[in-house]
Amino acid sequence: MSVNNTSPPVISGTPQQGQTLTSSEGSWTFDLDYLTYAYQWMRCDTAGDNCIDIGSATNRAYVLQSADVGSTIRVEVTATEHTLVGGDELSWAPPTPGAGGVAVVHWTMTNANRMDGALLSGGGRDLVITSGEALTGGVQQLNNWRHIIWIGGKITNTPGSGNNYALPLSHTGTAHIEGLDIRCDGDNIMTRGGSASAIVQIQNCRLNAHIVGAEHADCFQTQGNTQLDELRFDRCTLTTDYQGMFLRLSPSSAFLNGGDVRKLNFRRRNVGSDPQQAFFYLVDEDPDAGHPPGSPIGTFALSDVWAEGSHSSKSSIFYPGWTFQTSVAVPNLGPYSNKEGLFKLTDGTGQYVRPSTTADTVPAGGPASGQQCESAGWTGIIRFGIPPGGDWCPDGVPGMAYVSPGYL
Repeated sequence: MSVNNTSPPVISGTPQQGQTLTSSEGSWTFDLDYLTYAYQWMRCDTAGDNCIDIGSATNRAYVLQSADVGSTIRVEVTATEHTLVGGDELSWAPPTPGAGGVAVVHWTMTNANRMDGALLSGGGRDLVITSGEALTGGVQQLNNWRHIIWIGGKITNTPGSGNNYALPLSHTGTAHIEGLDIRCDGDNIMTRGGSASAIVQIQNCRLNAHIVGAEHADCFQTQGNTQLDELRFDRCTLTTDYQGMFLRLSPSSAFLNGGDVRKLNFRRRNVGSDPQQAFFYLVDEDPDAGHPPGSPIGTFALSDVWAEGSHSSKSSIFYPGWTFQTSVAVPNLGPYSNKEGLFKLTDGTGQYVRPSTTADTVPAGGPASGQQCESAGWTGIIRFGIPPGGDWCPDGVPGMAYVSPGYL
């Protein structure tokens, strides 16, 4: 095993107090499957000697401080090689940036530029994001890009700060979101706009949505005029006290053709008072669009999906239209925990699937009166509790030091 540098890292940026310096990775040769990189920024004398480490300055980007004035700043980049671990590979690889001659924008995301207006102006180009530091608030809408690739990073906002979103997407190709740890007051990842060919694939992520003054708190949401061909999840853990996934299936101005949800588990954060709490919230919000109950536009395959016993609401797994009733007791479901009902045993082990093969419409006068819940295309088992090995995406796996296991 041998790692050798063939081209040293390069520092870019303006050398002035308050400005951000960014280090490249440099070029390396190695023997195993892939490299990860560690960064250490150093403050040196004017000749570039007698360097000392700058405490906690271990990200790819560094904001120059008053103590740096008159000094030379260096960065040490350490490359470590790794072997892929069999069985941990993710289902979907990121798209190839620049394919077909499309221009590529490489963006090092920092707190200084996370709300930059340039992120609103993709112009059909491809966007590749690298996390320069842990973010303390949501990012600008990533608007009008083709492919979006963001692997590794952390977004945490201040509860009650008004940043009631973390990562809004609007693209026409594939958005590949991997290894992100998002913990926000409000919505975590949402889609707006898009196109009939757009795909969102979220892998090895922990999404934690909670209400502290925000109106909504969804781990994932298709919002407004979203147009999305497929939603993909693999090895993710979603924690919520409101809604795990808010999915509009067939309004006249938007659609979600379907999804493939693998190795995903929902955790409950708190028991709230909102009767619409759900892990899956499926809704057609345009009952006047002439789309009657029947075969759904969206078809979803679920595999290795787990839901922790959740809120006091009887519709705590699917809402609206499906009352979560069982023939066995389920913790934390209150008076609804011991009723025969819509979910049916399928494998003799207390596991459940979707209730029927026909679409459901919320009765008039119900909590979402007139909304159509079209879910006939859903297949797969939802298991109660936590996966035997723990969360599909354990705490500490995603974040600034994230290492991708590779792809099948």
